[in-house]
Amino acid sequence: EGWQAKPDGVVNSPPVEGCPTGGVVKRDTKAYRSLPYNPKLKERAKALRKAGVLSEVMFWQQVHKKKFKGLDFDRQKIIGNYIVDFYCPNLNVVVEIDGSSHNDKQEYDAERNAYLKSLGLTVIHIKDIDVKRNLQGVMSMLSEHPSFKEKNHPGRQSGNDHPALRAPLQRRGIGYKSSGGKVVWNEELGKEIPERWSSVPLSEVSSKIGSGATPKGGKASYRKSGISLIRSLNVHDYNFQFKDLAFISEAQADKLLNVQIESNDVLLNITGVSVARCCRVPKNLLPARVNQHVSIVRLKPKLNSTCYLLCVLCSSNSKAQLLGSSHAGSTRQAITKADIEEFVILWPKSLIRDHFEAITSAIFLLKELLILQKEKLSSFQELLLMRLATNELNKSHTNTPQKATV
Repeated sequence: EGWQAKPDGVVNSPPVEGCPTGGVVKRDTKAYRSLPYNPKLKERAKALRKAGVLSEVMFWQQVHKKKFKGLDFDRQKIIGNYIVDFYCPNLNVVVEIDGSSHNDKQEYDAERNAYLKSLGLTVIHIKDIDVKRNLQGVMSMLSEHPSFKEKNHPGRQSGNDHPALRAPLQRRGIGYKSSGGKVVWNEELGKEIPERWSSVPLSEVSSKIGSGATPKGGKASYRKSGISLIRSLNVHDYNFQFKDLAFISEAQADKLLNVQIESNDVLLNITGVSVARCCRVPKNLLPARVNQHVSIVRLKPKLNSTCYLLCVLCSSNSKAQLLGSSHAGSTRQAITKADIEEFVILWPKSLIRDHFEAITSAIFLLKELLILQKEKLSSFQELLLMRLATNELNKSHTNTPQKATV
């Protein structure tokens, strides 16, 4: 019937043409409106989820855990003999991220869309390049799409209706009052803050604040590989520098278990000329420890606000307060654990924090990937230059023409 099965009986997903009915059964669940699906595609869908396509990962960071308008989203969901990129069961909406593989499949995509629409589903197509280059624009478009309008899901609170988020991007946080936001006076901070926001010391929202130590023997004890040891020279504002990253043995690392790094920890330099520099831990760095010049600031479980905390600590106002330059003639060269624990920050309500995290986490993820790529290219460049230089030296010794080899 226009499609071919693999030896294990699983149809190619998506099929070459149309959407056949063979192998398709009905789901016995209200959440999916008993949509038909082929159970033999489960492993294929699982593999696609693990593939980690960048545009899909970036979009998923915006919508999973009900980050987008409080709606549920499923990734790589089987419908009929198709596997759709994203499915919102609350509103029966399919979102497809189209890469270059769709360029020559207009007829096939039309048949696929017709089948999905015949099930009462709305299909929205987004270009892969738009997600990578203008993710915020994509999410704004979806927010205004008729299928996601508030009237289609009454009783759910939108993540975009707060005055702080309605303000133009370049004025958010500055044009809050003029955008209709209400403010109240905060005695602790001595200024007006948005209504229903609070001021809290870091100790109240953190599960861990603390620095490590340098292993016995200092630099002489470092290894060429092993467990990462983060030093102050690796920590820059919003940016982790892999250059000159130190490594220690597992035995050395075991003595520093109390400062074991976890995913999404925030790192803060606490001594020296780089004091108060701050960044987030890259996911590909683990396992890792910190030395005595770097402090870990780890939020409590379920407080998904790492990016917000990072932006707060990297702001000029926070640095001025941490260093004491706002009330003293010169900056300090050290920040104590007590200073960090007692440091008061502005803490928005969860709706705002979650929306902020949804936007910024994807941006930081893309930035980390680009930084890692840059590091690899820099290492490759150094290797090439070293080989070229060696070749030039050989030429000077032999005085015979040689071909440059790279």
